[in-house]
Formats: sequence, structure tokens, C-alpha cells
Amino acid sequence: MRKVLFTVAVACLLCQVVTANEAVSALNAKLEGLYGNIDGGAAKGGAGSVSLPIGTDFGIQFDGLFGEINPDDVHGAGLHAFWRDSSVGLIGLTAGHAELGKNETNRFGLEGEYYLEKITFTGNVGHQGGDIDASPYAGVGGQYYLTDNTMVSGLISTSNDLERYALGFETQTSVRGLSLFASLATGENHYEGAFLGLRFYFSGDNKSLIRRHREDDPVNSLWGTVTDLFMSKPTVAAPVIMDN
Repeated sequence: MRKVLFTVAVACLLCQVVTANEAVSALNAKLEGLYGNIDGGAAKGGAGSVSLPIGTDFGIQFDGLFGEINPDDVHGAGLHAFWRDSSVGLIGLTAGHAELGKNETNRFGLEGEYYLEKITFTGNVGHQGGDIDASPYAGVGGQYYLTDNTMVSGLISTSNDLERYALGFETQTSVRGLSLFASLATGENHYEGAFLGLRFYFSGDNKSLIRRHREDDPVNSLWGTVTDLFMSKPTVAAPVIMDN
């Protein structure tokens, strides 16, 4: 019953977005680097995204990641195709491929965001396969903006009958386009993780953090995909980082 209620909650969130402002304000990109200590082992890597508008109401984004979860290499690539009104929310299709060591997974799904003045509700739902059992995945979360440049977030997700919980933080510094972010996570199969990183937004405008999140690129979800791959696959040697 809990799984049914969880899936219904995600579906309701995705269906909230139905009205139009620009989906993507202009061609933009972001790069990030992070370092973490996961169950006593080092985890480091980087990720990037490029987003561009398709007309006024639609956008597309390409994601990539690379790294090392000692001793395994991490790689991934993803795609978002979405409708967004920057004053209301987002709904879109997602696809992603991620590898951790010799294990890999593929995902196809839906994502959604719903915007209030200082709060963003997020959700995703889809299907995954690869070196883990074919199964659905889903997540619900929220972001609260303490100021226009500082955000705290929470996430609950389920994948292959395993649950994960995460808290995140991001603040934009006085250096144009540069932000500091961090995350703490715990989950089933004894997963625990913490990391700290820097993210740089490439944009023509000197925007606040909340505007970057709602007018430019959606969240790169590949870190979360690799995390779920670790939790679901006993042969993977070490856990990984999660999305904020």
C-alpha cells in the first residue's frame, strides 16, 4: 500500500503543471565538481549540463558525468525534453544511462516541478533496467529558498524496492555564477553518504539562484541514478553520491 500511495503522489505532482512563460531563457550550461567520503571511501567526480530553448514553451537538456568511487569508475549520459512555464512549473521526459564499475543501468521516465513563491515541489517516475532487475523508480522532494540565493532541499526516492533519503543545500557566492553545494544521504542496504562541491553556471545574465533553477537547466539526475545502481546491485564495490 505504501508503494501505491507513493506512486500516486508522484503522478499527482506531475499532473499539476498544466498552463506559458519561457521554458529556457537562453542557451546555458553548468559544470560541477565534488568530493565525498562514502562509508569511509573517497568519492570524487564532475558533471555538466547544457540546456537550450526549443521555441518559447519547450526546452532540451543534455547531461554528462564522470568520476571515481574508489576503486570503480563512474560514467553517465542523460537527456531531458520538457515543457516549462518559469512562473508555474515543468513537466518533461527523461532518459539516462549510467555505469558504476562493470554494472550499468538505463532509465526512461517523467519529471515534474511545481513552483510556489519560495518553494519548489519536485517529482519523477519511470522504469529502469540493465544489470539490475527491471523495475519502476520514483521520487518526491522539495526545495525551500531561505533567500533568493540560498536553498535547502529534501528528497525521498524508491528504486528496486529500496528507499533513499537525502538532504541538500546550495548557496550562490559573491562570485558571479559560482555556488557551493552539499548533501547528506542515507538509505537501505546500509547506504550512507556525504559530499561537498562547487557548481558554476554559465549564463549571460547575473541571475539569482532561484531564477537559475527555474529559468535555465533542470537538475542533472545522473548522480541519483548511479546511487540507486549501487544500492540495487550487491556486486558494486562502493556507494555513490546523490542529487540535491
